[in-house]
Amino acid sequence: MNNYCIDDISLAQLIEVTKGGTQAGIKNIIGIQIFVDKKIYFYSILDDCFFRGTIFMSGEILNHNEIYASIYDKDFGKKIIKRNLMRMEIDKQYITKEEIISGGFDLLSAYLSDLDYPKIKTTTDVDYTDLSKLEENLIISESQFEEVLNRPIMYDDFISNNKKKILK
Repeated sequence: MNNYCIDDISLAQLIEVTKGGTQAGIKNIIGIQIFVDKKIYFYSILDDCFFRGTIFMSGEILNHNEIYASIYDKDFGKKIIKRNLMRMEIDKQYITKEEIISGGFDLLSAYLSDLDYPKIKTTTDVDYTDLSKLEENLIISESQFEEVLNRPIMYDDFISNNKKKILK
């Protein structure tokens, strides 16, 4: 459950849809694309939950005040991780959440703001291959994210009064 094939890893941008229908980027996330009944979902490895997915810059109409994983080209995530593992002289096909967290910015080229957050979820409780649990582990709003994961959705270098801070 906590072992991810590097070839399946993708990067996505967590986005929120504003009232006018525009998409505002929140943070970059790393995870696995999941397809169910012609719908795309994204399992976020560091957040240990699912988001509804959309293809980056697809023009798809999304519900306002909801969050989605806007998925970049799948090869982008795989190439970043493989390139950085090669720099560290590590040759492997699978990686664990612990390795991603301990590899930190050296492994992911600073694409993921969550690695700096002290309350990052280090356990893996959601089995992304068990789709019977998809709905109960699906996050669709910012408030749900903050409630389920017990932390703000994004931050700067610090959190003040549990309010989210904009990334620099």
